[in-house]
Amino acid sequence: MADITAAILAGISQATAAICKEIVMSTVGLAKAQAEKLTVELEIGFKKLTQRNLERCAKVKTLLHRYEPIDIERAYVHPLIGFARTEADQATFLRLFQEHCRIVVTGMAGSGKSMFMKYLYVTLCREPIGRIPIFIEMRHLNNTNANLLTYILNQISSIIKGFSQTQLEYCLAHGKFVLMLDGLDEVEHTLRDQISDQILELTFKYARTLALISSRPLDRFSSWTEFHVGEILPLDKEQVNELINKIDYDEASKKKFLNEVNSSIFETHEEFLSNPLLCTMMLMTFEEFAEIPSKMHVFYEQAFNVLYSKHDATKASFKRKFYTTLSVDDFKRVLTTYCLFSYVDRQISFNEEAARQYTRKAALYETVTVNDQMFVNDLQEPICLLLKDGDSLAFLHRSFQEYFTALFLAQRDVPQIGKIIELLVESAREDNVISMLIDMNRPAFEAKFYEDRIRKLSAALHKIDIDNHPIKVFRMLFSAIHYDGEDDHLDNKVTVVVSNSKGWFSTYALLRQFYSIDGYPWFDEETVLRRAREIDGDTHSARNNLEISLSDIDDQLLIEVGFVEFALKLREHAASTLRTIEGQAKQRNNIVAEMLAR
Repeated sequence: MADITAAILAGISQATAAICKEIVMSTVGLAKAQAEKLTVELEIGFKKLTQRNLERCAKVKTLLHRYEPIDIERAYVHPLIGFARTEADQATFLRLFQEHCRIVVTGMAGSGKSMFMKYLYVTLCREPIGRIPIFIEMRHLNNTNANLLTYILNQISSIIKGFSQTQLEYCLAHGKFVLMLDGLDEVEHTLRDQISDQILELTFKYARTLALISSRPLDRFSSWTEFHVGEILPLDKEQVNELINKIDYDEASKKKFLNEVNSSIFETHEEFLSNPLLCTMMLMTFEEFAEIPSKMHVFYEQAFNVLYSKHDATKASFKRKFYTTLSVDDFKRVLTTYCLFSYVDRQISFNEEAARQYTRKAALYETVTVNDQMFVNDLQEPICLLLKDGDSLAFLHRSFQEYFTALFLAQRDVPQIGKIIELLVESAREDNVISMLIDMNRPAFEAKFYEDRIRKLSAALHKIDIDNHPIKVFRMLFSAIHYDGEDDHLDNKVTVVVSNSKGWFSTYALLRQFYSIDGYPWFDEETVLRRAREIDGDTHSARNNLEISLSDIDDQLLIEVGFVEFALKLREHAASTLRTIEGQAKQRNNIVAEMLAR
């Protein structure tokens, strides 16, 4: 690793030296000797900063390498990044990044977003583009005053003593940095609006700075008009083969698994195999259970069982001893509740004391006696569901926290569980908790939460004269109509900005996602563009990126653009979904009643 790091640092040293000289030249009032001294200090400082970040990015821990990090090259398969007009490999992505300056890369759980960001950081050091890459893990802002610029300054000045805000602003203003912000979705919900606004303000003010953000898909990105949004595409069969061949695992098991992948299961289980995390989990569980589950939550159950029982997949018959003496059932009960409590608090990383507090709360809830420190030790060492990261602990992958949260909601019957679910549905489009809960126990989800929500939505829609007053439906769900005529490759140039009035949109989103209703309304594009230009005050405007705000939307406009058809269909589907849920619940009750009457 030392030789590799030295070679990479040598690659970026020339660019760093030139930037340091520019920073010094911008500093007013320095004598020659002072300038020379400051130049040397900055060069040494940026070399240390880059070396420190390389230690975080060039080596990684994975599901199969949980105790010691490995070189990223041994675990990384180059993904394609899908944009509206193209699919980009890494070389193409770097070219597009330098052209567009601002990009968001999205991907679902386990798609390899952080791995992509870390590999790109190493690449920008090895093959410099005249700028210094600055790598920021966004989840660490949860434990700060949530000011992004201050956090960046603190990260740099913690290594380069005396590095000032003036110097930082000079580098940003003159495009000397590449800001790599990994994991916006890991910022707490209560802080995310604030941090998002700061990103937009920073990139607007410092237009010459390249900015790359990674995140799970978030609705907010549709309104980030200066950012191009790309998506990490699923692995194809060739990439899956490359990934499996790279994995440090029992060779006989890998060979058998690859034979299955190439003969049949890629076609039947492409959704799982094309995701790097799930592909690795499938390899682990295939050896243990000799079957390929068809449901995601079964994957996580089997993966936990493998982690719990084997502890080290690269060492035959090796098992680490547990610190606690809990049975696997009791251990899993405490872990399930631990994950729920931490997830509801939006904590995906925490310090040791917080980890012990969650353990004490979970053990008290489950009436299980266990030493809190020993339980946290078990999560870190034998099982490795928690990984040490400086002073913090973080889940091996946050999808495990989501799985155990869903498991709690599916299995337990506790007071106010409907309110707990209500807290989580706002994140349904960002993670897998609700989808796994529905997959595990749809009747429980409906009885504890959704039946009441869909009943209220159906009742509200039936009170509205939709043919004449569609604005009342629009206001329940949306807050604006957006027209994007700048991208010829979009299937639909008209989109809507979501609202959250009384939680109506989340009820509709669940209906759309899990109860087979078509997606957003399809508007008449020409009518939207014409009306948007009229409202804008210039019918001959050349601008093709326009928005109609809620204050400018009325019944007549919605009738003209075709919203009435969508609203009527929504009302019908909400009513039919409610009838189906009620009918299925009644049928289950009747079956149980008949059984007890015998």
